[in-house]
Amino acid sequence: MPPKNTEAIVALIRGINVGGHRPLAMKRLREIVESLGYTEARTYLQSGNVVFEARAEDPRDHARTLQAALRDKQGLDVPVVALTARDLRRVVSSNPFLDRKDIQEGHLHVAIPAGSLPRSGLGKDPIPAGPGEEAVVASGAVYLLCPGGYGQTKLTNAVLERRLGLPVTVRNWRTICELDRMAARAPSRA
Repeated sequence: MPPKNTEAIVALIRGINVGGHRPLAMKRLREIVESLGYTEARTYLQSGNVVFEARAEDPRDHARTLQAALRDKQGLDVPVVALTARDLRRVVSSNPFLDRKDIQEGHLHVAIPAGSLPRSGLGKDPIPAGPGEEAVVASGAVYLLCPGGYGQTKLTNAVLERRLGLPVTVRNWRTICELDRMAARAPSRA
């Protein structure tokens, strides 16, 4: 059982196990997370999603700690974005596309930034988007509608990062919802 004053942290690691590049077994990821003193490490899929219990503090501190450990222990210099279970719950409940009946869940993605979004959001100029694509900023995330799939979208990480001025990592809606469920099941307490 985790000590008091801990909370569930959801860490999203960008760019591992993609097309055979930057391989990292999820068992090894859990070992690294727990070697840092975090507890209850659980992973989802092979794409760098891990939920763990940590001291209640700024999740960006946990992201920096995990990012340094991945570099030092695995030689992986990859961005890590972390948020609390509470913050992820807010992201899930704020998806502006959920009220639209014409949208398929498989077309929804969320870009989570490594920091606070700028007040200007995605900027004043129109963002380059393909047919039917949309990007909406809400609750500290960028919600993406990609009817042709994320692999074909013009709303890429690179485009979003240039607009926001900070790293982002994108997950599909199904993954975001499963991570939310995992974090809610965590033995958190404040």
